[in-house]
Amino acid sequence: MNQSLVTSLLISYHQKKAAICARLNDFALLRTNASDERLFEELVYCLFTAGASARMGLKSVEHVRPLLRRGTVEQ
Repeated sequence: MNQSLVTSLLISYHQKKAAICARLNDFALLRTNASDERLFEELVYCLFTAGASARMGLKSVEHVRPLLRRGTVEQ
């Protein structure tokens, strides 16, 4: 890996470290306090946002939320 890219990534990480740690803490709390349904919804959100924006992932989850618990394979 090219040294300037590594340096750039390290600088970016240090600038965002507090936010990253806070989000990881959110996930830890969710894991210990949330219902299985809520954890599944979070997993679906993560799958939907891979390669897309957070906003698009959220909109997608909102549209399929009723199907997450009661939907059929066909739906």
